[in-house]
Amino acid sequence: NAPAGTFLNLAFNGSYDVNDDGRGTLTITSNRGSFDFFFVFGSDGTIEITQAATDGVAAGEILRRSGDSFGTDSIDGNYVFALEDADTAIVGGLTFDGEGGVTGIFDENAAGAITTQAALSGSDNVDTDGRGTLTLAAPGGLAHYVFYVVSTDRIELVQVDNGAPLAGFAAAQQNDTFSNEDISGDYVFDLSGSGITAAGLFTATGGGGIDSGVIDRNDGGSVLQNRALTGVYSVTENGRATFTLTTPDGRIGFVAYLIDGDHALILEVDGVAVAAGEVFAQQGEPYTNGDFHGGYALFNGRFDATAAQAEAGAVRLDGDGGIAGSESVNDNGSLMPDVDLSGTYTFADNGRGTLTLTSGGGANRQFVAYVVSPQQILLIAADTRPAGVLSLAQQF
Repeated sequence: NAPAGTFLNLAFNGSYDVNDDGRGTLTITSNRGSFDFFFVFGSDGTIEITQAATDGVAAGEILRRSGDSFGTDSIDGNYVFALEDADTAIVGGLTFDGEGGVTGIFDENAAGAITTQAALSGSDNVDTDGRGTLTLAAPGGLAHYVFYVVSTDRIELVQVDNGAPLAGFAAAQQNDTFSNEDISGDYVFDLSGSGITAAGLFTATGGGGIDSGVIDRNDGGSVLQNRALTGVYSVTENGRATFTLTTPDGRIGFVAYLIDGDHALILEVDGVAVAAGEVFAQQGEPYTNGDFHGGYALFNGRFDATAAQAEAGAVRLDGDGGIAGSESVNDNGSLMPDVDLSGTYTFADNGRGTLTLTSGGGANRQFVAYVVSPQQILLIAADTRPAGVLSLAQQF
């Protein structure tokens, strides 16, 4: 789905080359032309890709498929989904009956206009190769999607109505029912969109309270750092939840759809920003610098189109606060392949830290980091340049 129109079911071929650090280049060719990408291998065979083009910026991922023959009954049960474009973000829940029927609900933030718990109904069909179609009727009309089955637990979605380039994914819920007790312990979250990025952590009581936490927020280059938070949350039986976080700078409200007690998709619904993200249960705390060592993929974990920068790199953390590696960058159509990186990092025992990256050309970038686990770290810019939410994922 592009400004030139919507093009369906395109056959393509291509070529790729991989460096020993897990970075590489990819070219695919169809009857629409050739398209180049930078990429880096992340964890569990996932490949993080960045468009290498002078006329646009995009980022995404390639996921290893599980299974080789599918049908409409492959997608059956309750799923949560997230869809985004430049000024709209949607999260919701879908129930597939395995026979082509779909029902659900969704919450939407469209350029600040909030819709909550709107009903969905529709139909789906899955071909044996795992390509599927989904039609959903909502209060605003019909929407048409194509999706690709990664596994029975995940599908990748793109809207194929002209002028509506929403894209995202759906993941199978792992619980039959939910309650406040499913949210208990320490969590890390991120939000990104409309030039705003945020990340933080909080401790949930299991009874609807958030006793403590901290948040960092970058609003178009205006940075608020290390702000304390408290809050409340409420989880309904279907896994939809509401959160209100209170900080010295005001309240942040978001709705969440739970995959399970360890992972949820979230949408900011307080009218301040069009931003969406994820919540992850924190694992392995308390932390020290020595917990982070070896090769990590550096990539746009949540790409923000307004920041107009995407990157794919590989770095090594030495366990003592040092970083070295290389990356390839698309900065608003300016391509910079194979840029050397060096830097430093430090983490507090709660998993909040700081990270500095310096490129071979001398450019210096400052980040705030939040640890999900020693294998996964979220980064947001702590200087005047917004850049979406970056991720570090331990390789191989």
